[in-house]
Amino acid sequence: PYLYYEMGVKTDSNSLVNLIKGDYTLGVRDKFDCLFEKKVSISEPNKFMVNTPLEINIFYSETAELTFSSNYPDSDIVSIKWTNSKGEILGNDFDLKYNPNLSDVVNVEVTTINGCIATSKVKINVDNELKFYIPNIFSPNGDGINDKLEIFKNKIPLTLGQISIFDRYVVTWCTILRIMNSTIPLMGGMAL
Repeated sequence: PYLYYEMGVKTDSNSLVNLIKGDYTLGVRDKFDCLFEKKVSISEPNKFMVNTPLEINIFYSETAELTFSSNYPDSDIVSIKWTNSKGEILGNDFDLKYNPNLSDVVNVEVTTINGCIATSKVKINVDNELKFYIPNIFSPNGDGINDKLEIFKNKIPLTLGQISIFDRYVVTWCTILRIMNSTIPLMGGMAL
């Protein structure tokens, strides 16, 4: 049987728990009354921290690609939980692809093998402003450059009921009915 000492005071246990940072003298006495002492320093562990960008700006229908960094190795991380502002779980991996229709705040909660928990949040700003892109020039001459007229709404192809194209003298060049994907291949003044 052994007797255990902490700072010269006998303890009833062979393990010490809940020690705060500091210097300690630990001792073990055997049945022959021989004492072995060891000085031990306990330092404060690094505070577990998780970092994400503060904000990400995306356009409507774009996907936000989220990730985090931490001051602990990935091998020490046992749990990851991404949630939106409603508390709905979005994912549980190191990376998250999120496609919100409206601006939102995404939280990440990360837990280590030692039970340390750190959180961070990122605001996702979704630009819902309606933006049309209509090129002001195209040249349907078959050379492979600017031969197609592409019209987009927030980077999403449009479905158009009708489009008319005029030359610089305001003469109708062509009229096309029911365009489904906004890419209009043109060749020599005619829709293909």
